[in-house]
Amino acid sequence: MDDNDKTSSLMWPDLTLPPVSLIEDIRPALIRQEETIIFALIERSQYVLNSSCYLENEKSILSDRVKDAAKATPSPSFSFMDYFLFETEKFQAKLGRYNSSEEHAFFEPEWLKVASNASHKSRIKANNININAKIKHVYLNKILPTMCEDKEDADNYGSTCVCDVAVLQAISKRIHFGKFVAEAKFCAEREKFTTLIQNNDAQGLMEALTHAAVEEKVIERVRKKASHYGTDGSDSSSAYKVNFW
Repeated sequence: MDDNDKTSSLMWPDLTLPPVSLIEDIRPALIRQEETIIFALIERSQYVLNSSCYLENEKSILSDRVKDAAKATPSPSFSFMDYFLFETEKFQAKLGRYNSSEEHAFFEPEWLKVASNASHKSRIKANNININAKIKHVYLNKILPTMCEDKEDADNYGSTCVCDVAVLQAISKRIHFGKFVAEAKFCAEREKFTTLIQNNDAQGLMEALTHAAVEEKVIERVRKKASHYGTDGSDSSSAYKVNFW
């Protein structure tokens, strides 16, 4: 095993493991990802909504900050946050981020000029499942208005979008990691899942993939982590770090 393989094994579930070991292999990755999301959301909540950053065809913010902005974007309707996210993904694509089947870009591969990497070994069958458009819609229209005060602070437009990118990429990674979770559960009960798939039993599949008791434990774990963020560790209160508006 070379250094790259060692690094990869820390991030990827090993689908060659026995079913029980496979699920245990995935769990640490899920816990790390939930922590990333919690902390990213709390960081974003320190800023006001800054809704101007999300307006399509809003040219003034972008033109004030980026020279020849119109030439730099593949779509004339880009908001300031869209531009920020696009430039972030474009740079990361050059370095190979989106060659990994664990990563899903918000923009079209041809826009980002995703670099090819023939040596990359996918842990799951190639697929085109990508729900980032829905993730972005829910984040902008439901999550942000709930946790951020509806005001404008032009001095922090850039900082606002830095946090937005961190949140969106973290949520996207966790949700799409569900492919690995589903694969692990399929490996653990191959015959059961094969029958459900062959019968097109969508409800049965969801029931087999979902465990209410486990989800309740996750919610409680997340609540505790969020309440202790930003403390010295001795604070036993469950004070909210985000004000809901």
